[in-house]
Amino acid sequence: MSSTFHYIKLLLLAIALSLGVSIVYAWTGPTASPPDGNTATPINTSATSQVKSGGLWLGSLGTDGGALFGGSVTSPQFCIGASCITSWPPGPTGPQGPTGATGATGSTGATGAQGIQGDRGLTGFTGPTGATGPTGATGATGATGATGATGATGPAGPTIGFGQYQARYTNTVYYASTDGFVVGNIPIENNGGPFYVLVDSSNPPVTTRANDVGAYWTGQFTFTVPVRKGDYWKVWASGILASVVYPFGWWVPVGP
Repeated sequence: MSSTFHYIKLLLLAIALSLGVSIVYAWTGPTASPPDGNTATPINTSATSQVKSGGLWLGSLGTDGGALFGGSVTSPQFCIGASCITSWPPGPTGPQGPTGATGATGSTGATGAQGIQGDRGLTGFTGPTGATGPTGATGATGATGATGATGATGPAGPTIGFGQYQARYTNTVYYASTDGFVVGNIPIENNGGPFYVLVDSSNPPVTTRANDVGAYWTGQFTFTVPVRKGDYWKVWASGILASVVYPFGWWVPVGP
């Protein structure tokens, strides 16, 4: 019994010596004179502010006050309440600034080699017809063509000719129902004139178309005066024939 107890004490003593040697070898002395070189205070729950020079990684982080970061904050998303975003929306486009002055035109570069001609494109729609150009000079007249066949002869027109001679008298108004001629031959004796052939559209006519004013010689007053259809005519004699109706000549009608 005593030997067993003895062995137990030896074992306990060996364990205590080995632990003491381990503690001696594990201890590192201070690197600076007091009060410097102290071990950093561990993070605790006190109200004293603490500063940590190295990084600090946490599973989650909450704060009852504000938070101040001296560098950038990186996160896969940012949330305000239940609204979260993964990127910032683009801001509104600012007003366009004034156009700067046009720079000087640079020198023309060398002409490059001509490229390979591409396939011909489709024909475009026909454009509107342009304005008519000026008329060109008249060309030379061509040779006269052959004379065509003579057409059929049309119906004969009415035959126009002179009618029968009709005796007429001086100092009498006549109406011309057709075109015609007044033909006369009046002997002139002393104091036998003058004579007038009056023709117009008035009744009696007043316009002189022929006359002979000789009054003091002997001879013949011969005349032929045309009269238009629808006019009035009269051979007026003065002198010794003014008060008589003298058969001076004829009315010759013209018509079909």
